[in-house]
Order: sequence, then structure tokens, then C-alpha cells
Amino acid sequence: MSISNPAPSATKYLSVDGNVANLIRERGYVISGGHFDIGGGFHSESWVYKDPMLADPQVLKELCRPMAFKLRSMEFEHEMERIDAFAGRANGGLVIASQLSVHARTRTECYFAEETHLGLKFRPSFSEALKGKRVVVAGVVITTGRTIREVADEVRRQGGEVVGAVAWFRRTLTGPGDLGNVPFVLTLNRDCLQTWAEQTCPLCEQGTPLSNEHGIHLPDRFC
Repeated sequence: MSISNPAPSATKYLSVDGNVANLIRERGYVISGGHFDIGGGFHSESWVYKDPMLADPQVLKELCRPMAFKLRSMEFEHEMERIDAFAGRANGGLVIASQLSVHARTRTECYFAEETHLGLKFRPSFSEALKGKRVVVAGVVITTGRTIREVADEVRRQGGEVVGAVAWFRRTLTGPGDLGNVPFVLTLNRDCLQTWAEQTCPLCEQGTPLSNEHGIHLPDRFC
């Protein structure tokens, strides 16, 4: 089945009202003002402890519930179409998608795409169920937008309609079209995490050493 590509349109960047993201920073789940190797050839001034956040049921509730309420209010105000399902990659995206489905307080389904030699794919049973569904794609941190874009493309390939995307945080590398022309992206706050390609990293140019405590190739220590 071929993808029904949407006409190019401007993606709206939205955020959850309140101080949820600030609370996460205060608890130490996000470290800013440093120099970190986040993998993929990218450096950032912020490090996100994704795994401890995803493993803490209370944190999941505190982050996903306001996002689900924001989506519900957008539906009520007719700012978007009704959501039938959430979908994410079979790691953090799946966890967030399932939590959003729980807190949506309407009958929504949850699907996950798995990594295969052909890219991200849904299981055959999910593929059939996605037909005609209005889907919000979920992720944890949007860096280049590739994962959100691939899941969105696969939803469309299976006959679903992508009505938006959500993630806890978004890095500054994401530009127009990187997310596959999703109508909107909802994050915890409007501020992006400053991130650069390794070759153009201003912190490297300034001679700021990489963190020897946090980084993609270092054991993650969260206290």
C-alpha cells in the first residue's frame, strides 16, 4: 500500500500550559548548561534522563496527563479532529502513547511500530486496525524528527490519518518538513533544547570539554 502524502503545510508548535517542564528540571531529570554527546553526531547543552523518567509511574502520570488534557481541550474547541489512537515506536514512544491513551478519558487505542530491516513497521494485526483511524504519533525527545516522521509515514501507509504528534521535549535541530508534515507538535514547553551537529558545535569551538559524567557513550548515573 502506498503512502498518501499530505500537501505540505506549516506545522504548528504547541505547548502544555503550566510549569510541568520546570518541575522536571527541578527534580534533575533534565540537566542544562553543559556540553553533552547525545549520539548520532550531535552535541547539546542539555541532557535528558529518559530511562528513569519512563520507569517512574508518577512522572509518567504528571507529564502525560496534562498533555492528554491539552489534546482533549483542542478536540472540544474543534482545533483538531477527534483522536482515535496513539502510536509510537516500540520503546519510549510506546510508553508515552499508552499513557496518553489512558488519560485521554475517551476510547482511544494504542499501537506501536517495531524496528525491522525495512525500517519501522506495525505488526499485521495493528496494520489492519489502523485503517481509517485518526492517529497522534508520540515520542520522548524529538531530535531530528526521523522517528516521528517514519511512524507517521507508516500510519499513512496502513490507511490511517496522522492528525498530530506529541513529545516531552524538542531539540533545535527540527525544521519544517522534518516531521513529515504533521499538523501540529505538542511538547511540554515552547523552549527547545539547544543542539548542534558535532562539526558546527559552538561549545566545541569555544573549547568547552564534553561532560565526563553524562553522554551517549557513558554509563548514565541518575541520583
